[in-house]
Amino acid sequence: MSAEKLESKIISFLRLPLIIGIVFTHAYGELTINGETVGISNQFPINDSIQYLISRILTSVCVPCFFLISGYLFFLKKQNSYNNKIKKRVRSLLIPYLFWNTLILVLFYTAQIIPSVSTLFSGEHKLIKDYSFYDFLCAFWALEGSDPIVGQFWFLRDLMVIAVLSPIIKIIITSIKNWGIIILGILWYLGFWIKTPGFSITSLFFFSLGAYFSLENKSFLHYQFQHIRFSYLIYPILVLSDFVTKSYIYNIYIHKLGIIAGIIFFINITACLVKKNKLQIITKLSNASFLIYAMHEPLQRLLRKTLFKVIEPNSEIELITLYFTSPIVIIILIIMLHSILHKHCPATLKFITGGR
Repeated sequence: MSAEKLESKIISFLRLPLIIGIVFTHAYGELTINGETVGISNQFPINDSIQYLISRILTSVCVPCFFLISGYLFFLKKQNSYNNKIKKRVRSLLIPYLFWNTLILVLFYTAQIIPSVSTLFSGEHKLIKDYSFYDFLCAFWALEGSDPIVGQFWFLRDLMVIAVLSPIIKIIITSIKNWGIIILGILWYLGFWIKTPGFSITSLFFFSLGAYFSLENKSFLHYQFQHIRFSYLIYPILVLSDFVTKSYIYNIYIHKLGIIAGIIFFINITACLVKKNKLQIITKLSNASFLIYAMHEPLQRLLRKTLFKVIEPNSEIELITLYFTSPIVIIILIIMLHSILHKHCPATLKFITGGR
């Protein structure tokens, strides 16, 4: 199998596992129901440890890996002009971004005016019916200075900004090559960045790193395979170190080393599976990845709150079961919905997923 074909298969394969990782990332943490906080608690250390290990350490590689792949693919077809690339991103990023944020605004507004459903909202945020024009603008960009109303879409927002700025990234990489990536990597690692919604150092560094491989005609697989044994050894050590030092101020530096090692580790694992034609079903199901990404967060939050209200978990096993249940149920339901839409409403599916 050629390197190009292997890279293509790896990227196709990775989409679903990375999205599943993001779903589990958002399954972590506390919930507020009628002003009462439930979920994570020092009273249940086993549950807390399992959730932290999965949702704060193992899945932390997912978003950086997506940015790296996005940067690599953006510059892969060098014959495409900047204008053509931006037009393609309007369809694949901007249109679904606007659609899903608008849909959630409408659904939240409807839910908030229905008494039996409104109790599932935390009550900590302004109701949609009380929004000003400025609040609606923020809902599409950065509510409370952070994320759009569809919280996970901060990734699409940042990706759109980086795509617009891609000519500058190209100039930096082609001019100073390795040094540009090294400087961005240091800024990311040390956290030297002004927090600006839409322009994070995470998106800039990892997108630029992917762009570097593409612009310099370097196979990122060749780089991964050079470090395959090292990644198998160092990543588990960094995961363990990250976990045991989570309460220390220097933990963030161990955590970020783990992200780099984790990307190499998981790409190597994926390459081995692809070469052996293992788990081909994952590649087939990957077409549902964007729909899972777009729909999972509000549905999962609703399911978690409903389960907590109905079951009222008060033991390690109940909390752990709920932690795994909500992501798995949501993923299965959305895959089923994708299959139905693909069969009966392909044009609609194509529109809401950006042509994917």
